[in-house]
Formats: sequence, structure tokens, C-alpha cells
Amino acid sequence: MRQIQIHKILVVDDSRYSRDLAIAALRMPGYEFSAIDDGLRAVAEAELFAPDLVLMDIQMPILDGYGALAALRAMPRFRQLRVIAATAHALASDRDRVSAAGFNGFVPKPLSAALLRSVVAEMRAQS
Repeated sequence: MRQIQIHKILVVDDSRYSRDLAIAALRMPGYEFSAIDDGLRAVAEAELFAPDLVLMDIQMPILDGYGALAALRAMPRFRQLRVIAATAHALASDRDRVSAAGFNGFVPKPLSAALLRSVVAEMRAQS
């Protein structure tokens, strides 16, 4: 199994605290980050930044995580992009909805740095 290269991570969350925490948790040599506060801007930023991985909050103003994911998946270059959902709604039904929407992973909020690093490592290991 080959590892997926992750160098550019787009962090999308309307909470500056959550964005900063995610970047601090994932900061490693060779990683580049872009942080955006809403789903609509995230879609535009993805086109410019070309991330290898996206950490996407589900509940945001303007365009929520589901809408942003659908917009990204509609673009051929982002159909295989790894996108992790981050949400305070962590019931089994919420996880099922996230999976059915096409997210590749899930992390509950408040974010745990260790769990976030673990989920990103799982994304890297998937082929």
C-alpha cells in the first residue's frame, strides 16, 4: 500500500480558535496551511491552493460543510480529495450522515490534537 502525500492542508472553520488549534496540532516540517472561515470561500481557496487534504467544519454560515463538499466533489480535480469532517454533532447518526455525504473521515469537536493527528495519519495511509 502506498502512502498518500500530504503537503498542503486547507482548514475550514468559522471558529478562529478551531482553525488555530487544528493548524497547531498538525504543524510539521513540509506542511503548508491555508485557513478559511466559510464554505463558499473554501471552495474558491481550494482552486487556488490545491490542497492535498481538507479539514472541514460542518456547521458554518454562508455555505455549510456539506454544501462545500458537494461543490468540491463537482470539480473533477477534487473528486478524490481527502476531506475530513469536524463537527460538535458526534452521534452515530451524524457520523453516518457525514460518511454518506462523501467525507473521508470524521473528528468530533471540540478538537483533540491527538485524534486529529491520528485521523490525518489514516488519510495518509489510504491508497
